[in-house]
Amino acid sequence: MDEMLDELREEARRQGWPFVRWITREHNYRARGVYDRHATRTDWLTYQLEP
Repeated sequence: MDEMLDELREEARRQGWPFVRWITREHNYRARGVYDRHATRTDWLTYQLEP
């Protein structure tokens, strides 16, 4: 997963993207440990409204 995030960072640079965001489950501790090494966790929460 580290290599994937490194490649994603490089692609973002090539594309001129100011940032990349993603969503994960709160209890996805294993992935969040990796994400914490590569990215800054924001204080945003995600909500979904069903019609």
